[in-house]
Amino acid sequence: MHQSEQGQLKGPWSKVVARSGKAGFGLWALLLAFALPAAASVPETEKLMLSGHGPEDAVPWDFEIDGGHGESRSGTIPVPSNWQQQGYGHYQYGYDKGPRVGDHAVYHRRFAIPSAWKGKTIRLVFDGVMTDTLVKVNGQVAGPVHQGGFNRFSYDITALVKPGEQNSLDVHVSEASAAKDTDIAERHGDYWAFGGIYRPVWLEAVPAQSISHVAIDAKASGALTADVTLAAPRTVTHLVGQLVDTAGRPVGQPLTADIPAGGAGRIRLLGQFDHPALWSAETPNLHALDVTLFDGDQPVHHVVRRFGFRTFEVREGAGLFLNGQRIMLKGVNRHSFRPETGRALNRADAYADVRTIR
Repeated sequence: MHQSEQGQLKGPWSKVVARSGKAGFGLWALLLAFALPAAASVPETEKLMLSGHGPEDAVPWDFEIDGGHGESRSGTIPVPSNWQQQGYGHYQYGYDKGPRVGDHAVYHRRFAIPSAWKGKTIRLVFDGVMTDTLVKVNGQVAGPVHQGGFNRFSYDITALVKPGEQNSLDVHVSEASAAKDTDIAERHGDYWAFGGIYRPVWLEAVPAQSISHVAIDAKASGALTADVTLAAPRTVTHLVGQLVDTAGRPVGQPLTADIPAGGAGRIRLLGQFDHPALWSAETPNLHALDVTLFDGDQPVHHVVRRFGFRTFEVREGAGLFLNGQRIMLKGVNRHSFRPETGRALNRADAYADVRTIR
C-alpha cells in the first residue's frame, strides 16, 4: 500500500472515512468535529504505580532480611532501591574471591484495585529485581520464580485480586541467583553486587480482548511492518494503524488488517511511506504508530508506540552501515550506578550518563 504525506483523520473513525472516499467528504467534515471526544473514549492501558518511579519519589514497603545489617529486624524500605544502600544486608564486590554471601529478604505491601478494573485483565509488572524473585498475591503464588536482575517481568494476577478491595503483595527476593550462569554473569564482575527491588513496580489493566505487543520494523526505504500480538481475541474484527510524524501530524492513509473469525494471535500491518525523516544518532527522529483494535465499529483497545525509520547493514569487508552510511562504533561500559543509590536510578541519571558518553 502506497502512502502519501497528506494528513488523515486519526482514531476510531479513520477506517470509516477511508471507506467513504470522495463522496464521503461531508461525512469526513462531520466526524472531524467529533474526532477528539471519540478518540478520548477509546480504552487504553491503565497504570497504577505501587512504587516510586525512582529514588527521588520511592514508596516505603514493609521489609525484613535474613542476614547482614538489619538481620531479622522488621522495618520499611523505599522502593525502588538496593537494600545495601538502605542499611541492610552485606556489601560485596563482584571480583571478591572470598566466601560469597547471598541474603534473602521479604517485601510486603497492601494495595487497592479500582472497582472499575473489574472484568479487565490485570498484570503486576516488575521493571527489575536483584535477583531471584517469588511473588505472592493474597497469599497465592503469582507464577514461577523469575531469575535475572536486569529484565522486566510480569504476572497475570486477574484471578488472584479483588477489585474494589484491599489486596496483599509479598515479594521474596534472593540476592544470589540459584541459576549458576545467571549468578556469575550478574554478580561476579568488576562492580558492586546489590540486592533488592531497584526498579519501579506497577499494575496494568487492559480490556479482556486487547493488544499485548507491537513489534515494528521500519526501514530507511519507508517500508513499515508492524506485527501486533493480541490477547484473548474472540470477537474482535480488525486493526487500524495510523502513522504519526515527528511533529505529531498523521501521515498517509490508515493501515488496516482484518482479523479472522474466532480471533488470531498475531496480525500484521503493512505500509510504504515516502521520504520519512530517518533516525540516526545525530538526528534521532521518532515517529509513532497509533494502533486501535476494533470489535465491529466499536474500538476495544488503543496503544501508541514510538519508533524510528532506519536500516542497519553489515557489509562484508566494509563494516557497519546505518541508512547507507558507514559508521564506527566505540565501546563504553555503562554500569548504571550511583554511589548514593546503587543501581536504582532516575531519568535524570540516565540522561546525565548519555551526555557524559557523548
